Amino acid sequence: MDQSESIARRAFDAVAAAEKASNLEELNRVVRPVFESLGFQVYAGVDAVDAAGKRDVHVLFGKTHDPWEARYNEAGHAANDAMIREMLSSTDAMFWSDVQHRRIVAPAELQIMNEARQFGLSNGFMTPLHNIDGSISAVLLMGESVDTADPDLRAAAHLLSVYYGGIGRKLRRETLHPAKMRPKLTKRQTECLLWVRAGKSSSDIGDILGISAAMVNEHVAAACQRLGVRTRIQAVAEAALHGLIEL
Repeated sequence: MDQSESIARRAFDAVAAAEKASNLEELNRVVRPVFESLGFQVYAGVDAVDAAGKRDVHVLFGKTHDPWEARYNEAGHAANDAMIREMLSSTDAMFWSDVQHRRIVAPAELQIMNEARQFGLSNGFMTPLHNIDGSISAVLLMGESVDTADPDLRAAAHLLSVYYGGIGRKLRRETLHPAKMRPKLTKRQTECLLWVRAGKSSSDIGDILGISAAMVNEHVAAACQRLGVRTRIQAVAEAALHGLIEL
């Protein structure tokens, strides 16, 4: 097994194990060795922007870096955080270094990145999770030595972050609201998500199901609304977490 297969295997195995976690402590035990093997010592689910658009960062679950978290909050860094700025207009997962290649980073934004490095956090990876009410959550990974040039590492970090964020939010909701009912999908919504999971486009799914691509998009959008997510990838993850589809 080559290195890329090994990274992918670890990520898929961690996802499968994470889905069986019954609480947040167990979830963190499952993902910790994989995140750390990718170079990340920090892995956390956070709320980043509230429904009114206010930047309000706080950790929901996971492992943080306490000294850096204290400094970040004390300095009010959320107001100038380059990653939050990117999340406001994008659903793309990215490294801190990606932002510096995309655009000119403002001095205040660069200062935050430089300060993080002083705390031994040389790079980070952020996966935005856009919620149906307009708020934005995220999975934040940070580490001292991360190979940002490795596409397999990036893919594994993204995959595991999506599921870690979804499972973590589900377990947290169940802790806060144990009687909350599982969402329901129609047969057609479920079929569309199954084919989305298989990597098919709306046009492909329409041909398979005998409906238009526009109708596929309507079913996927309705499923996203019922599941409380914004993107079709998040819908697949959330539906799997609730046992509505199989991985």
